[in-house]
Amino acid sequence: RYVLSRLLGHGGMGAVYEAEHLVLGKHVAIKFVDPEFARDERVVARFSREARAMSAIESAHIVTVFDAGTEDGRPYLVMDLLRGEDLGERLRRTGRVDLAESMHIVAQVLKGLGHAHAAGVVHRDLKPDNIFLVNRGTDPVLSKIVDFGISKIARPRDTTSPLALTGRGTVLGTPFYMSPEQANAAPDVDERTDLYSAGAILFECLTGRPPHTGESHEEVILSICISDAKDACAFEPSIPAEVSAFISRALMRERSERFASAEDMLAAL
Repeated sequence: RYVLSRLLGHGGMGAVYEAEHLVLGKHVAIKFVDPEFARDERVVARFSREARAMSAIESAHIVTVFDAGTEDGRPYLVMDLLRGEDLGERLRRTGRVDLAESMHIVAQVLKGLGHAHAAGVVHRDLKPDNIFLVNRGTDPVLSKIVDFGISKIARPRDTTSPLALTGRGTVLGTPFYMSPEQANAAPDVDERTDLYSAGAILFECLTGRPPHTGESHEEVILSICISDAKDACAFEPSIPAEVSAFISRALMRERSERFASAEDMLAAL
């Protein structure tokens, strides 16, 4: 049904290609698991988790999954073909993003998270590389969340027994944007971990650095767990005090002291 035309990118366990649907003539993106991982039940389960998570959410700010299947033993997902760059690329290219655009990007991320959380999905790996800035030829930019590969999906009508892909005590996610409870491998990580990550992303957009740094992943995780993040305006004095206070609340180590939901955080923004 599809003809692959070019490689768009390659990650740790798979690759994304541009392709054309033979019947519809529609150009799409197809994500394949690499052959060496296709026999790994954990990788296949993670891939299946991503398909289920993304297909369960309807939002303009989350990439759409159209189809899924297996070809020559390799699982694949068919998604929107997005033109533009991810926020990680933007930050590596420009260092920072101005205040108005940063707040606009994070506002759209929070809208997408609101839909994901309402569908019972917690992303757990929100980072600049997983926020795609779609080039529509117009401003403002359209932001979409991608890659729900390590998401946690709650059972319908049973929020006490999440279908977690990873075992208890396993740390997953990108350390720079990871909440303290996720860094501690807490078994009850909830939606507020994504809100912490959104705050960390806004911090980096405005200051050019993440809120916690270190020489190793372990140092970063330790800092997140035992140290409060510094005020963003300490690194960039031009940041308005209200915005710095907003970020500080998002980055509180105690979940109960953060925003209660994506909707609350969006309203405060």
